[in-house]
Amino acid sequence: MIINRQCLFDFSTYIVMFSVRLFLTSALPLKDSCVVVSPEIPDYRVQGEAVIIRFPFLEDAINYRRLRVDNNSTFHIRHTNLRNESRVRSGRDQVMPTKRRILLLPSHPSDSGTYAYIFRTDTFCFTGSITVMIYEAEEPNMTVMPYSARAGEDTEIVCPHLKHFKRSENPKWYKDFQSTALPIGTGQYSINKGIILAIKNISVKDEGFYTCRLSVIFNNTQYNVSRTWRVQVSASSHSFPYIVFPANGSFTESHVGSHLVIQCMVSIGNQPAQSTDVTWLVNDQPVENSSLGGRAYQKDKSITGNHLEVQLVIFEILEEDNGTELKCICQNKDQKQEVVTQIKLKDSESLWLVVAAASSCFIVLVCVFAYHLSQRPQKRRDYVLARQSSSI
Repeated sequence: MIINRQCLFDFSTYIVMFSVRLFLTSALPLKDSCVVVSPEIPDYRVQGEAVIIRFPFLEDAINYRRLRVDNNSTFHIRHTNLRNESRVRSGRDQVMPTKRRILLLPSHPSDSGTYAYIFRTDTFCFTGSITVMIYEAEEPNMTVMPYSARAGEDTEIVCPHLKHFKRSENPKWYKDFQSTALPIGTGQYSINKGIILAIKNISVKDEGFYTCRLSVIFNNTQYNVSRTWRVQVSASSHSFPYIVFPANGSFTESHVGSHLVIQCMVSIGNQPAQSTDVTWLVNDQPVENSSLGGRAYQKDKSITGNHLEVQLVIFEILEEDNGTELKCICQNKDQKQEVVTQIKLKDSESLWLVVAAASSCFIVLVCVFAYHLSQRPQKRRDYVLARQSSSI
């Protein structure tokens, strides 16, 4: 089959125009793209329990920007597990767009995986994710939330996320997955505010898994809920506060255009919370005077048991933020500690690889286009125009 050179000319022109568009969209961020919110803190549960999957970092992004959320907003969830990818099912699993959360009633191991969301209105769009692991049963090999303590301190462990349920009882506490609950009110164990396990004068022998279990009522149905912490105790005892997270010298990964929340968690031991100050610096400058000024702020400190937490919220990550040093400082009248974490962009190199590839493709196609333009037109007898109805 002989092809008309005019057809080849038109096809080449289309390819060049497509390549130009590909190049421009690779090099520039799209206006309609979503802001990427930091991944939520992973959640670990046991099957058969009532699980509410929430997105607090998303709520922080909405509240800080003072964005208006109305009935025109949409909240879509996609669940990816080890075997497949699908939208969250209706029926047993319930998506509640107005409250931006997912209910697993009850949870099942197949619910494990990553839940990625897109929250969109007429004026903004956010996207993010959370990783959830549902275990078949409680076991020592479970991935659980870590907790650090120091010998000689009075330690408090909180049974979290209970405000979203109607409790029919206060939680009972168990150690190392034993069937017998801890003897509360005798020895070193006591309960504060109904949901906090207090361990007096903790020591290395108290290390292990601590689980709170209770029954809750949701939609007039009773479910079990449990949370497990792995408590590690260091042998040395100090009276001054120390930073539990982040680790000094660590990297905080993000990418251009994302929303980032970094936590500085401080153990205050037996010290009063009011006597401990926690501050973030950016390249040794106060946040408001730094390169992140106008794009970041430090939240007020929150107190949970004997821990303080201060979050650094970065509204949007830019290319020039790669390598930025973020320093958390905690101090009281007797002691000062500093830890440094660096911002590391995950996709800056891949972005420029895409741009380079698109540029190369563009140059090659321009050459092809120029070649066809330079060809002299041939006489009519040198080609056959194949009609749509013709057969070859």
